[in-house]
Amino acid sequence: MRFLIKIDIPARGKCAAVDAPDFENELTRLYLAVGAQSAYTRINDNGARTDAIVVEISDVRELEPKAKMIFGLLNVRPVFMLETAKKDDFGF
Repeated sequence: MRFLIKIDIPARGKCAAVDAPDFENELTRLYLAVGAQSAYTRINDNGARTDAIVVEISDVRELEPKAKMIFGLLNVRPVFMLETAKKDDFGF
């Protein structure tokens, strides 16, 4: 099953990990560790950042460990959404 994981990135000053100079590298390592096939970033008009990553999960028991990895770094609860579109709709 493919899932979209929505992650609200805390603002600077609200999370030590975000304030770290190597935050973007650490975030990339995290996304690779959870098996992200793609990642997208959106910054709204207020400057709030939301990332979305796509992961393939063969067993629902994989959800909790992946969520814990994200929570462990950012102290935010990720939102898992089951992909409802067919793979062919996106060309991959």
